[in-house]
Amino acid sequence: LTTVNGEKIEVTKSAKGFTFSNAQNQIVLVSFFATWCPPCKAEIPHLNNLQEKYKDKIKIIGVLIEPNKDNDELKKFINNFAINYTIVNSSANQVFADAVGGVQNIPFMIMYGKNGKNITHYLGAIPEEMIDSDIQSALKK
Repeated sequence: LTTVNGEKIEVTKSAKGFTFSNAQNQIVLVSFFATWCPPCKAEIPHLNNLQEKYKDKIKIIGVLIEPNKDNDELKKFINNFAINYTIVNSSANQVFADAVGGVQNIPFMIMYGKNGKNITHYLGAIPEEMIDSDIQSALKK
């Protein structure tokens, strides 16, 4: 995956999920989204809060599933919503979406433990408290 700033994130499939090169010993919350999706936009403040609350314990990665979205346009979106977590935008996004089993509806999030194990997933708008509770449980493992 490639961030909007051009940084590469190596994603490796494991027996139980995926590991991410930029998230050693961190919980990873992958959020598949589109800039035109109202529920996706509504969850951004919650994801910002969780990234701020857990800082180095969690890595949130927003995976844009809009093809051919210009990075400059996406950076404006990031600034407008004050996004404080990683956003990736490249053709590899769709490859990754397919690798997790396909993304039919958004917002769609998957949480991976520190070891890359798939912990849980969320479809649609989810209360921040529910995700927070799952993060706390994952940190104890």
